[in-house]
Amino acid sequence: MMHTVVRRTASRFDHREVLDMQSTLLAAAARLTDDELLRRVRVLAGHEREATVELVAHLAELDTRKLHLAQGFGSLFSYCTEALRLAEHAAYNRIEAARASRKFPAILDRLAAGSLNLSTVRLLAPHLTPENHQSVLDEAARKSKREVEALVARLAEASRKACALEPVHSMDGTFPARLGRRGARKALRPA
Repeated sequence: MMHTVVRRTASRFDHREVLDMQSTLLAAAARLTDDELLRRVRVLAGHEREATVELVAHLAELDTRKLHLAQGFGSLFSYCTEALRLAEHAAYNRIEAARASRKFPAILDRLAAGSLNLSTVRLLAPHLTPENHQSVLDEAARKSKREVEALVARLAEASRKACALEPVHSMDGTFPARLGRRGARKALRPA
C-alpha cells in the first residue's frame, strides 16, 4: 500500500494519494483489537527509534564530511530543515545528538534502547566529558526532561565550583595573589 506511494518524492504527492494513504492507515489501525493496537504502537515506536538512531549516525558522518556545503546549504541545520524538511526543533535535537555521538558513541545505543531521547541528549551534551559521560548517561537513563534539567543544573554548578577553585596564573607564571591587588590586575591585563 505505502510502497506504491513512496515511488514519488514527498513534495510530489498529489492530494488524492495523500488522502488514500491516510484513510488506508487509519482503517488498518481501526481494524486492530485493543491488544493488537497496543502491540503495534510499541513496534512502531521501536522502528521510529531505530530510524532516528540511524539518521543521527548518518548526520554525524554528513557533518564530518561537510556534505551539506557541497549541496548548497550554509549549515547542517539549513540542510536538515530545507532538504530533509525536519522541523527546526527536530533538526536541532538530531544535530546535537549527532555531534555528541561522534564523541561518545554510547549515546546511539541508549537512544536505540529508549533509555535516552533526543531532547535529553541535547541537554546533556555540553556537560559530557570523557571522564563523566558513562556515569552521567547512566544517571540520566529513563529520566524525564525535567529530571535531566535538574541533573544538568547540578553538573553546571559543579563545573562552576571547579573553575572557581582553580588557581589563576599570570603570564609570568606567578600567582596574582602574591603580587598584591595592583600587581594582580596588572598581571592579568592583556599585553
